[in-house]
Amino acid sequence: GNETSFNHEQLAADIRAAVIAHGVSRPFVLLGHSMGGMVVMNYAAMYPDDVAALMIEDMDIRARNPQNLDTKEMQRYRSFTRQQPDFETCKRALNSFGYENGRIDGWWATGRIFALPNGDVWSNINPLARNLAIQRILATKQAGLSFRSIAENHDFPVHLLVAGKGSVCAESSVAEMKSIMPRMQVEQYPSGYHSIHNTAMADFLAHVKDVVDKAAKETSAAALRKKD
Repeated sequence: GNETSFNHEQLAADIRAAVIAHGVSRPFVLLGHSMGGMVVMNYAAMYPDDVAALMIEDMDIRARNPQNLDTKEMQRYRSFTRQQPDFETCKRALNSFGYENGRIDGWWATGRIFALPNGDVWSNINPLARNLAIQRILATKQAGLSFRSIAENHDFPVHLLVAGKGSVCAESSVAEMKSIMPRMQVEQYPSGYHSIHNTAMADFLAHVKDVVDKAAKETSAAALRKKD
């Protein structure tokens, strides 16, 4: 897409377009991880009737430090080619943007970097997208504004899932979120790292199932109240 349209409103609109295109029943439980946590806060503020419950996985509302690049470096990001002749060439290209070998090898193993039928390699990892995510989403105050709007105008359940190891959530920001929205439930995962869904999977899935089950019951009850 056009990088000028990379912003919180467009990301939320893209998700909603996919929801509609695939006929997803609404309202639903909306869950976002890391930067996706900010994206789902924005979605929930923009389309509150779609949301039965909101789950934010290891993300707070702080604006992060921007990644300011000069014109020459920005052009280098723009010129990155996601299709490479082989994995080693792809790895070297990603190394030049600060990605470590261990992460790149992991992406190859899990299919985020994969071989094409013609023998080339395709990278779903895009350094420009990372930069835009930092500049347009993580380094802005929009998630905080959206979170406050949800607290003031909507009553669906909100759950914040915090990793016990390597969390990106600052205690001060979590405390601020709790002060803005006292009803928010904070769930700690002592054994989980930032990607709680991978590192504390059993507890994570049990928690998600519980939230989904409760949301389904409330949605059914609300539908019956409307009939009455």
